[in-house]
Amino acid sequence: MNEAKNERRNIGRKKLQELIKLTLSVAVGVIIGIAISKCPEKKTEKFAREEKKEIKTEEKVTEKKSKSQEEKEKSKVIVLHKGEVQKEVFEKSATELAYPEKPTCYDFGFQPTFITKPEKYWNKNYAEFVFAPGITFSCKILDYSIPCPAISSRIFVEFREDGQKKFEVYFEDGNCRRKILDYSFIVDTYPPKTTIVPVGFSEIATAPEAMFELLTSEPVKYTLCKVDDGFWFECSSSKFYLTSIEDGKHKIEAFSEDLAGNMEKPPAQLTFTVDAKPPLTILLSAPPSITNTNYAEFIFTADEEEGIKFECNLNSAGWLPCDELFVISEAKQGINTIEIRAIDRFGRYEEKPVKYSWQVVKGNIIGVPKPYSISDEFLELLKRKRGISDIEKFIQNLKNRKTK
Repeated sequence: MNEAKNERRNIGRKKLQELIKLTLSVAVGVIIGIAISKCPEKKTEKFAREEKKEIKTEEKVTEKKSKSQEEKEKSKVIVLHKGEVQKEVFEKSATELAYPEKPTCYDFGFQPTFITKPEKYWNKNYAEFVFAPGITFSCKILDYSIPCPAISSRIFVEFREDGQKKFEVYFEDGNCRRKILDYSFIVDTYPPKTTIVPVGFSEIATAPEAMFELLTSEPVKYTLCKVDDGFWFECSSSKFYLTSIEDGKHKIEAFSEDLAGNMEKPPAQLTFTVDAKPPLTILLSAPPSITNTNYAEFIFTADEEEGIKFECNLNSAGWLPCDELFVISEAKQGINTIEIRAIDRFGRYEEKPVKYSWQVVKGNIIGVPKPYSISDEFLELLKRKRGISDIEKFIQNLKNRKTK
């Protein structure tokens, strides 16, 4: 009985093992089928991503090459050979952007130097460059050895605008590209502009001293100034003083030269007036010292012209306003005295009025009366300060103006 039970158990175990094997076989088949169906899809997606990435990379490379080519075209520099002279417009240096230095360069055993280059401040719209790489070859002719230095061709560049410029030289050898020489300079083709500014007054200085400030449109080497018809003098400091200036109109001229050598033409100008003293009356015409007429005519003016007024005092009767042509129709018999004083635009009175006396008599005059005459000192003063050289003409014009 026990044997029968054991046999039945063995048969059950065999059937269970076969069932497990069958189940595993089916499961493995299903898994393999799923894997086979999924793999092509994943592979296709991977290839698509890689292809898309390659397209983007190619676009970036193309775009970079296009930009580099564009920057190259903007930098138009012509290398001249065999003495040819050509000029191209130099707009912008883009070598560092288009051609960055490569890290595989080795140490150089030579030192390049410039032979020809513009000044740091350059006043021309073109420049010439010649440089020596710093390498010397050995040449031989007719059994004689001579040094053969390597020198670059002449390179001309032309500039459309003023401003900061930079010239660069690069060494290239295989995978090596390194900047070996550069030079920065400023192109300035325009002259400076000087402005003269009075300090403490606008047009009229009420003291015999005055200060002026000089303003320039750019840094300059020097500034020269001149007052009236004097000599040119150095006035490069921002401010300068003038002392002992005579009353009247004056002119200051100034010009500068900038760091590039451009000279200002014509010079800047400033006109100003010094009115530091009270006015001075100058008597131009008066009756003779003795006369037998009661009519008297006085003509006078002042050493300055702008804003002058006059007051007259006849025989101590008191000061009254009067004009440059003053007429007395009824002078008294005997000695008459008139005083004349000028008042300027600032309300300053003449320190010492002009005083003139004459005598009115009856009947005939014995001898020749002494006529009035203006002194040479006053004539020179009027010529210098008022520009009046013809007194007779000035008196006639004054009479015509007053009688209209």
